Amino acid sequence: MFYLLSFSYVFLVLVVLFFISRYFRLPFFNALSIMIMVALPVEITKVLIAPLYNGLQDDIYYIEAISINLLFLFLAVTAGCLWIKIFKNLSVAPFREYKCFNFLISKKNLRKKSLFFFAMYVIFFILTMVIGGGGELWLFNTREAYQFYRVGAGVFYAFSITFLALSYGFFAFSFIKKTISIYAVIIFYVALSYFFGSKGTMLNFAIFGLIVLWFYRSRGFYFSLLMVPMLVFPLMIYNLSQAYGDLDLSRIFSYFDYYDNSAMFYKAYDLGQLNFFWGEVFGSQAWSFVPRFIYPEKPFIYGFLHVNEYFFPGAAELTHTPAFGGPTEYYADFGIPGVIFFALFNPTVLWFSFLASNLIFRLRYVRVSSSPTIDARVVLILAFLFFPDFLLYFNAVTKLIFFMLSMLYVYCFCRSRNSPCRVEA
Repeated sequence: MFYLLSFSYVFLVLVVLFFISRYFRLPFFNALSIMIMVALPVEITKVLIAPLYNGLQDDIYYIEAISINLLFLFLAVTAGCLWIKIFKNLSVAPFREYKCFNFLISKKNLRKKSLFFFAMYVIFFILTMVIGGGGELWLFNTREAYQFYRVGAGVFYAFSITFLALSYGFFAFSFIKKTISIYAVIIFYVALSYFFGSKGTMLNFAIFGLIVLWFYRSRGFYFSLLMVPMLVFPLMIYNLSQAYGDLDLSRIFSYFDYYDNSAMFYKAYDLGQLNFFWGEVFGSQAWSFVPRFIYPEKPFIYGFLHVNEYFFPGAAELTHTPAFGGPTEYYADFGIPGVIFFALFNPTVLWFSFLASNLIFRLRYVRVSSSPTIDARVVLILAFLFFPDFLLYFNAVTKLIFFMLSMLYVYCFCRSRNSPCRVEA
C-alpha cells in the first residue's frame, strides 16, 4: 500500500507539471514548474523517505495520513485547473489592456526602490536581533536564534524577510539585458537568507534565483537548475545540524517528522481521544492579525496551535511548535468534509490561478524584455506570485488586503499617457 501511494503521489506531481506547461503554452521547465520541481526533493523527503526511514510504511495511521493528503491534492489540482479556466476568461479592470494609457515604470526606478527596501531589511533585522535577545546568535548560530529568540520580535522578523524579498525581486528584474551581474545578485541574496535561520527560506530564495534566470532566458539556466539543489541542500542540512551539534543522519531524518506527527494526529481522532474543533481552529486564526507587541496579552494558542497544544503542551509559548503534514488543519475542524471544502476553495490555489492567468494571458509576460521600462502590474504580480517568502507570516486575508491596496495604487498612480509615454528615463 505504501508503494502504491508513493507512486500516486509522484504521478500526481508529474500531471501538474505537464498541465502547467501545456495549458500555459510554456516549456516544461518554466517559472511555474520550477517552484514545484526544486522543492520536490524536500517534499518527498517529508512525505515518503523520512517516514520509510523511521519505519512508518506499515503504520495504518500513516497510510491514512498519506491517503487523506492525496485526496486533498487531487481535489485541489482538479479545482485549480477549473479556476485557471475561469480566471482566463474573467477580465479585471486593473489588468486589462488600454489604448489611451499604460502602466510603465522605469527599471532604474525599480532599482532605487530595491535599495530602499534593503535599508528597511537591515533596520528590521537589527531590531529582531536586539528586541528578541538573540544578538550575535543570528550571525553565528542562526538555527538556535530562529528557534528561541523570536518571541516579542516576531513582527520585526516577518517584516525583515518581506523587505529583503522585495529588495531581491526589484533588483533582479531591474536589468535591461542578460548579464553576469544577475548571478552575483542571486548569490548575494541567497547568502543573506541563511541568517534567517530557516531552511525553507533559504531554499525559496534559491528557487527564485532560478525563476529569474528563466525569465532572462539565461544561457546558464539549465546548469544552474542542476547545481542549485546540489549547493543549497547541503547548506540546509548544515543549518539543521546546528540544532543538533553534529551531522548525524538519523537525527536529521528525525527532523522530517511531519507525517510521524500526522499519524499521531489521525490516531487520536480515530480512537476518540481528540474531538473535532467545529470551527475553533479556523475562527481563532483571527488572532494572527494582532501583533503581540501591540497587545502583549495575545494568547499563544490559536488556530492550529490548539492541536499542537494537545500533543505538545507548552511548545506554542516557546514558538517551537512541531509541524504536521497534509491538510490536518482542515481536518481538525470538520473532518473529511472540511478537507474536501478547503481543497475545492483553497486560498492558495485560487491565488495562484488568478495571478498566473493574468500574468500570462492578460499581460503576456513570459520573459524579460530589453526595454528600460517594465509594466508596474507585472511587478505587482511577480511579487505576490514569485518573490520568496514575501508576506510569509501574514495570513491570507492580510495578503489579499495588501494586494488590493497595491493594485489600487498601481491603477491610480502608475498610469502614463501612451502618447507621449511619461516614464522616467
